[in-house]
Amino acid sequence: MLMDSIEDYLAVRRAAGFALTVDAGIRHRFAVRALECMGGDRRRIAEQVLALSTYLGHAHVADTYWYLHATPQLMRNIADACAGASGGVAP
Repeated sequence: MLMDSIEDYLAVRRAAGFALTVDAGIRHRFAVRALECMGGDRRRIAEQVLALSTYLGHAHVADTYWYLHATPQLMRNIADACAGASGGVAP
């Protein structure tokens, strides 16, 4: 069954009698994808991490970092930001 949204996922869980929680994998994927959309803009990334922390219900912004991992897109964004800061060209 293809689920297009979190609402579909929760409807399936509800129908199966499971608790209506969002598992860590979905939360993790959401947080990573949200950061990937920020590109290399450090100010926007910092704002997004704070927003994600609030949205995910974390008491401390540092708790949000546990959801993140180095995806190819995030690594490209970091390389581009470093190259821009140093006046060089990203690999």
